[in-house]
Amino acid sequence: MPAALSGSHHRTDGRGAHHAGQRDRQAETVAPISPSARARSSSGAGSPNSHWRIYRRRVPSGRLSVSESRSNPRTRIEEGKPVAIKLPQSAKKVLQDKAYGHVVTFNADGKPQLTMVWLDADGDEVLFNTAEGRLKPKNLRRDPRVMISVQDRNDPQAYMLLHGKASVTEAGADQHIDKLAKRFLGVDKYPFRQPGEKRLLVRTKVDRIGGYGPKMQPWT
Repeated sequence: MPAALSGSHHRTDGRGAHHAGQRDRQAETVAPISPSARARSSSGAGSPNSHWRIYRRRVPSGRLSVSESRSNPRTRIEEGKPVAIKLPQSAKKVLQDKAYGHVVTFNADGKPQLTMVWLDADGDEVLFNTAEGRLKPKNLRRDPRVMISVQDRNDPQAYMLLHGKASVTEAGADQHIDKLAKRFLGVDKYPFRQPGEKRLLVRTKVDRIGGYGPKMQPWT
């Protein structure tokens, strides 16, 4: 597999590769246009498709309104901070298959660092495995923000973009990499371990899901 690319060369996890990051967007709100604007539209002064207008605004105190939070379960914000959401079953199904994903962490200079990883899910957390001394755990200990993209291998038009915060732990990392080796390589033990290598398990609590599921529908 190709090696991961970043500001500096480093080894990949499971297998390697990369992906670009993007900034979080503010909450979007849709509102009907005013009667005067509708009149201008009907007279030809406005856009022919201006029955609705979309504008961006930051909800006071950063929270989604009750109507917004109920209608958009893919994003939750409380007191101005994103909070973890429950992963849809359709998303878990993809993550627990042979899910090759691209992970974005952030270097100290703010530039994105990108790597291809083997993905997994445990409850509502997204998991991947790495090793001590690599750039991902170093970045995540300093800045836990992470973005993960993954395609449904059975439907390549379906993809997820997962935003969240990650934690790094040694607990269960050795067993987890062997589990992934069985899934992805068909072997009982991960064959690429180096002498003295310390495996690490990265757990991500997702606060936003983007992309489209099968048949271009939201992930539900």
